[in-house]
Amino acid sequence: MKFIFANDLIINMDFGDFLSIASVALFVLFVVSMIIRLFFSLNYHLPLTLFKTKAPVTEQHPVSVIICARNELKNLKKNLRLILEQKYPEFQVIVVNDCSWDESEAYLKELSSEYKHLKVITLHEQERHKHGKKFAITIGIKGAQYDYLLFTDADCVPEGPNWIEEMAGQFRNGKEIVIGYGAYAKEKGFTAFAQRLDTVMNAITYLSFAIRNQAYMGVGRNLSYRKELFFRSKGFATHYHLLSGDDDLFVNESANPKNVAVNLNKSAFTYSSTKDNFRDWLNQKRRHITTGHRYKLSHRLLLILLPLSIFFSYTCFILLLILKLFPIVTVTVFGIHFFLHMILTANNMKKLGAKDLIWIFPLYELFAPIFYTGLAGLNLISKTKNWK
Repeated sequence: MKFIFANDLIINMDFGDFLSIASVALFVLFVVSMIIRLFFSLNYHLPLTLFKTKAPVTEQHPVSVIICARNELKNLKKNLRLILEQKYPEFQVIVVNDCSWDESEAYLKELSSEYKHLKVITLHEQERHKHGKKFAITIGIKGAQYDYLLFTDADCVPEGPNWIEEMAGQFRNGKEIVIGYGAYAKEKGFTAFAQRLDTVMNAITYLSFAIRNQAYMGVGRNLSYRKELFFRSKGFATHYHLLSGDDDLFVNESANPKNVAVNLNKSAFTYSSTKDNFRDWLNQKRRHITTGHRYKLSHRLLLILLPLSIFFSYTCFILLLILKLFPIVTVTVFGIHFFLHMILTANNMKKLGAKDLIWIFPLYELFAPIFYTGLAGLNLISKTKNWK
């Protein structure tokens, strides 16, 4: 009787056998990656393309708009009146002046005498009790007169005078959270370009998940939820110690398949100015990604699977062509999905007002995983700073 051991099999196996096995493995990885990408395209990006926001309800709930501002005098002068002069029957605007040392307090006091529905809450820094943005938001929520809350930032401006009506009008049929789109204004320079591109590509993901009843985040530049939900969910209690998470972690913990609405009408958009320099933007991104590990497990798995499938599909595609392995099948499979993905992504980018960025999105998809991995590495080396 002749026994063949693993070592003998490896020794007797020639190079051609190894190459054959490696070729098949590479092709299988390519096919699996493409199947996963097709799943995301059809299950998430297609519904976003077909999505139409429902018309606002006729019943107009009173709304409390909450803005936290630290040394935002320039932006308050530029944007606050546009929010105070919204066309809506009953609303208040709460500005939490969070330990500002510029002239914000004097300006807000002057403005509150002109607009009776403006409420100013001024916080002062305490040496022994430092606080972050979540404390300021909580104070604003506690001071809100109404149950329906709408959040934005001092550097944000609504698309038009019907922003409150658009966002508040989605609270129907048990909805407790409304996710809007917070865009960045089109400005010159590489930093502005990169920031807009990153924002719209991330928005395509979190908005498509929300439309599929799997909301995992929202952005504080344009987010609405009920005060009753905030306290029922115990606010920011589970992640109060983190610099970020006042928007995405709260939504991740509080959202369920039935209580989230999405508004993608252009009149519901807000626009922010981009960061002045690349380093400021990187620091902002570093703060934001510190929350991802606290998302629900199902969300984390999907959000890891998506960039991995993109990376491996491109990598395997290039290697298969270089090695001339299954070229016809490889090009056909990749080409069909790329054409479909291009159509869906282009339509979704147009829907979010970024059609000028369509040409660059394939490169972004390929290099984004490397970029975010690098940011995660930086966070392991050094800590990020406070929110302002």
